[in-house]
Amino acid sequence: MHENTDSSPWPTIRVPIHAVESIKRYKEAEHNLLKDLKRPPTQKELAEKLGISMEKIAGLEDIMDTSLPPYDRATDYLTLQEVLLKNSK
Repeated sequence: MHENTDSSPWPTIRVPIHAVESIKRYKEAEHNLLKDLKRPPTQKELAEKLGISMEKIAGLEDIMDTSLPPYDRATDYLTLQEVLLKNSK
């Protein structure tokens, strides 16, 4: 954990940038397959396109369903406070 520098009671927890990058690659693959197939791609098609398991595809979809707020490009992490505030609205 990172020491909190504001007056919030929440600790800062960094979310790895690789998770954000994986979602970006997923979205790009989904867009390209949708354009090529003229229909939404299956998890299997996405997994093959990205070269990852269907379990990882399902995990990425679960992460995207939580609607995380955008991360700060300057620091490349989200705070737990940002996630909780976004999801409480």
